[in-house]
Amino acid sequence: LYPLVGRAEDGLAKYSKYLAGKVAGKGQEHLTTALKTPKDDKRWGVMFADTLTRLFEDTARIIEDSQPIIDTAYGPGNVVRVITPLQEECVRQARNTVNNFLQTRNVIDLASMINSARSTVSVQQVYTRLAHVTCIGGYIW
Repeated sequence: LYPLVGRAEDGLAKYSKYLAGKVAGKGQEHLTTALKTPKDDKRWGVMFADTLTRLFEDTARIIEDSQPIIDTAYGPGNVVRVITPLQEECVRQARNTVNNFLQTRNVIDLASMINSARSTVSVQQVYTRLAHVTCIGGYIW
C-alpha cells in the first residue's frame, strides 16, 4: 500500500523493521534452545556454532523469501535497502550468542587464569575451550 500512496520510503522502513524483528526472534529462539542443551548432548560442544549457523541461515532465508515481495511492490533493486537493517540485527544477535558463549563456557576466566599463571589450569580445560572458540571463530573472522 505504501508505494501506491507515494510513501515507498516509509513502507520499506516499516517492512525492514518487521523483518529485523523476525531475525531477532529467530536469534533469541535458537539461543534459548542452545542454553537449554544438556551437557551430555552430543552437540553440546558445538551448540553455539550451531546457533550462529541457524541464525545466518534464517537471515538469508528471510531475505530470499522477501526479495520477490519487495521487487514486486517497490521495484527491482530495493531489496538492498531492506538488507542493511537485517544485517545489523543479525550482528546484534550474533554478538549476543558469542557473549553467551564466553560467559557460559568461562572463556574469559580461563584466559585470565592462563595469563596470571597463579593457578593450575588443566590442558583439557584449555583444549576444550579452544576447540569451541575455533568453531565460533570460523563465523566471526
